Amino acid sequence: MKYEALRNVVVLYVEDEKDLRETISKTLGKIVKDIYQAQNGEVGLEIFKRHKNNKDLPNFDLIVTDINMPKLNGLDMMERIREIDGLVPFVTTTAHSDLEFLKRAISLGVRGYCIKPMDFVQLLDSIQTAVESMLLRKQLENQNKNLEK
Repeated sequence: MKYEALRNVVVLYVEDEKDLRETISKTLGKIVKDIYQAQNGEVGLEIFKRHKNNKDLPNFDLIVTDINMPKLNGLDMMERIREIDGLVPFVTTTAHSDLEFLKRAISLGVRGYCIKPMDFVQLLDSIQTAVESMLLRKQLENQNKNLEK
């Protein structure tokens, strides 16, 4: 399976369009280890913080977020998450191709993007690309722990 590595990935998906959020979450949930949903950036940030501060909850390996949302947009949410965690990869989804949005997203370390209307295969490819370095880092950490034993 092309997306085999995603079976160990925990995703936070932030999208204000309810039908899209539920459809993508249901489909992506069959591929990744676990997926959590948020309806806007404010809720996404709170979920991220809750997971980061609770050892009983998994940390997120990836955040997929829309850019334009009510309450707190995706870029502002990413900026606040970057203050907490400088490594978690982001993939953005957007209907915009505005250069200023894209420049800011790049400065926040976005590792992939998917233009709406979304092509699910393109989204999966973006997610796979975004998490590759994180998965390699985890593999190396595990190998180092095994060598120490």
